[in-house]
Amino acid sequence: MSKDSVEVTIAGSRIRVPIFGDEAATKALAERVSQEVTAIEASSERIDTQAFALQAAMAFAAESRGLEADHTQEVAQLQVALDQLSAKLAELLERHSLG
Repeated sequence: MSKDSVEVTIAGSRIRVPIFGDEAATKALAERVSQEVTAIEASSERIDTQAFALQAAMAFAAESRGLEADHTQEVAQLQVALDQLSAKLAELLERHSLG
């Protein structure tokens, strides 16, 4: 029977989370979140676990948004390159009477 969730520790709290990719990747993600919360805690003058969690969530959401924008730009650049390659191939085929 395959597991669909795994227990991890994030910022000192044991929680069960869905598996993302595989169990090792999920545990690595949990460790990354824990490190982010720890960094936020270290820079704060007061203890507010909920605020720290929300700040970590916003940091990851912003990072995700940036990666999505980068991906969209890369896909557009690849499309331009593929269009240029296709046009060059069509030109070569026509020039050599293969098309």
